[in-house]
Amino acid sequence: MSITSSVGLISGIDTAALIDQLIELDSRPITLIQARNATLTAQQGAFQELNSQLLAMKLSADSMANVNTFRSTSVTSSNESIMTATSKSSAVPGTYDFVVSQLVSTQQMVTTGFADSDTTPISDSDTTFTFEFGNGGLSTNTELSQLNGGDGFARGKIRLTDRSGTTEIIDLSTATTVNDVLDAINNATNVSVTASVKGDQFIIEDNTGSTTTNLIIADQGTTGTATSLG
Repeated sequence: MSITSSVGLISGIDTAALIDQLIELDSRPITLIQARNATLTAQQGAFQELNSQLLAMKLSADSMANVNTFRSTSVTSSNESIMTATSKSSAVPGTYDFVVSQLVSTQQMVTTGFADSDTTPISDSDTTFTFEFGNGGLSTNTELSQLNGGDGFARGKIRLTDRSGTTEIIDLSTATTVNDVLDAINNATNVSVTASVKGDQFIIEDNTGSTTTNLIIADQGTTGTATSLG
């Protein structure tokens, strides 16, 4: 039989508790160092986060010093399944409308060689080939983009005043062909005029029979539409 006691048999001191307290006291510096290390680790993480944010701010500030930052442009399409676009720094900001006149179609005719240049027919049927050189005229199907040497015309509105003094604004902002212009003018309800083409010119005639004022065709606003139509 054995007896185990943490109390001194003679002194009556609790030696086990005393030893635990001495060990705890001896390890206190280690505990303080561990707590200090945890604090420093947390501070290090905070400084790293601050450094990242300052670096991001510096990069943003550097881009502000680049003039191209303020010249950059972007472009969006209202229907990217039909049309997409890219933008350059030289692009002029604005809204651009594209009106489809007709779908693209192509036609090609390929022949074999001919034995001679003046007797072999080029067609088995009565076929007429027409070639026009210069002094071309307008037709109702002529696209407005072909006017003025291919520069097209300025879309917008024109102001018509017939000889009776009646005025009407004609909207040509969506016109794509000569026929569109003629229809817009001839369908006007307030003025009495007739529009047609002759040669390479638009002809607008007054039907009022009045002499109150002159027949006037003028630009409405600053678009220059009437001027570009000649």
